[in-house]
Amino acid sequence: MPYADIDGDGVPNVHDHCPETPGRPAFNGCPEDDPRGLPVSAQAEPEIDAFERIYFDSGESYLDGKARIALNGVFNYLDENPHAHLVVMGHADYVGSDPLNDALSERRCQAVVDYLVQRGIADGRLRIEFYGERLPTASNETEAGRQRNRRVELVLESGEGGE
Repeated sequence: MPYADIDGDGVPNVHDHCPETPGRPAFNGCPEDDPRGLPVSAQAEPEIDAFERIYFDSGESYLDGKARIALNGVFNYLDENPHAHLVVMGHADYVGSDPLNDALSERRCQAVVDYLVQRGIADGRLRIEFYGERLPTASNETEAGRQRNRRVELVLESGEGGE
């Protein structure tokens, strides 16, 4: 099953830094004048970018087949880079109470950590942070936006296993 490309610019949404605005592949799916699409070396102040994003159904922390495939790639990277560490950052959409969304985003993180640990990654290389609904990447007013907010982002720890 091919990845969705909402804006039709040829960059799958999972890799598109501007998934709702057509852009160029060389700019990570963003228009040339949008700083989100610039390579890190061209940005004045580089933002932390997710190594990988795992998306979830509403109210769920279950890892589906797509999530497991993505995590297998993360496992391969970590296995080949034994000094790399990850921050596992959990998020939720705004459906539900703050305490419920905090707990849900924590469960999502734990599902990712458990999967990687079962594959052989030491849990000391993985750090969990969960934010509930506090850090959306899209509007919670649409189903598409809420779907993008139900995620776990895996970010390489600064100074660990990086370039």
